[in-house]
Amino acid sequence: MTASPNTHRWAGHESKMAYETEWVYRLKLAGKTHSQIAQITGLSKGTVQNRFDAARAERIYPKVDEYRQLQLDRLEKLLGHLSAKVEEGNPAAIAQSLAIHDRIARLLGLDSPVKVDHTVTETTQEDIALAAMIREAMAMNAAEEARLKGQSA
Repeated sequence: MTASPNTHRWAGHESKMAYETEWVYRLKLAGKTHSQIAQITGLSKGTVQNRFDAARAERIYPKVDEYRQLQLDRLEKLLGHLSAKVEEGNPAAIAQSLAIHDRIARLLGLDSPVKVDHTVTETTQEDIALAAMIREAMAMNAAEEARLKGQSA
């Protein structure tokens, strides 16, 4: 049985992609830009981006999930150790249990985003000059009012 032309054409393609992906990743770690990597490897910028994305996905995202699961397992174990004291109503154990549940919720992304309102007030030179003029006018009015009250007495 002979291999079809399509099978022969793609033979070794996966190993070539794996090699390119590793090469691109190492060059990126060395501080090279996508343009520089494209020049060095002879790949297009789009292929460089695709290879880098693939390398990053293989390395980073699975590790994050593994770490998250490890943390969840540890927190569940701690909850197990606290459960008897929580059932007894021990205030310290209840507080620790609540803190662990809060941490689990944050690890799983269960907390809703917190909305923060920001107010920015810009003070210009004109605002400062105007405030000085108002203070000066108020001082002059107070002096004039004091003078008038002194004449009428």
